[in-house]
Amino acid sequence: MGMKIDAQDFKVKMTPEAIGGKDGKRSFVGSAEQEKNLIVIDGTLEPSRQEEVLLHELIHISDSGIPEFMVKNISGRLYGFLKTNDLLRPGLIDRVSDGTLSKADMAKVSEESNELAEKMEEMGEIIPFNDAVSEGPWYGESGAYTEPDGRINRVGVHYAARDMVSGRLAHGARRSESRRLVQLYRDVLKEEPPIALIRLAQ
Repeated sequence: MGMKIDAQDFKVKMTPEAIGGKDGKRSFVGSAEQEKNLIVIDGTLEPSRQEEVLLHELIHISDSGIPEFMVKNISGRLYGFLKTNDLLRPGLIDRVSDGTLSKADMAKVSEESNELAEKMEEMGEIIPFNDAVSEGPWYGESGAYTEPDGRINRVGVHYAARDMVSGRLAHGARRSESRRLVQLYRDVLKEEPPIALIRLAQ
């Protein structure tokens, strides 16, 4: 089936098993390869999660310059709005799916996932943080994310990552600060760091 995006025919392929393999570490659940006109979705996810991943990848295709954390926020909220208001027809994934990936392509996707997971684990030295997280709005300066009481502000971390990836911060130690932010995402916020931020940290 597939779908048309900007007059291009895209295929939507499902993975026959969890991305990363049985003993691997899943570092992503979907991907969009514009040069191949291909969207890949983890076929082991619940149908509603697959729909959200599809929406996530469509946003990436529409503008590859949007940071990962922003795409995640936009796709999650937009999917919630569409689902809550019954604006999605049932069977979306079944209608657009072009079947499953071949064994060779599945192995390649899992290898990429495991390599990314290993890089994320190997980043930098352990940096101690206060693991208390503030969920309120952020009014601090660009690049900052710590409340006066020492708590890490979730929105502040997101803004700092955005500023780092976009180059708004003329930071002398860009790589080490990117590593610090990646660790914050993983260890404190318990979120997936933006792919662009991970690349800066390598």
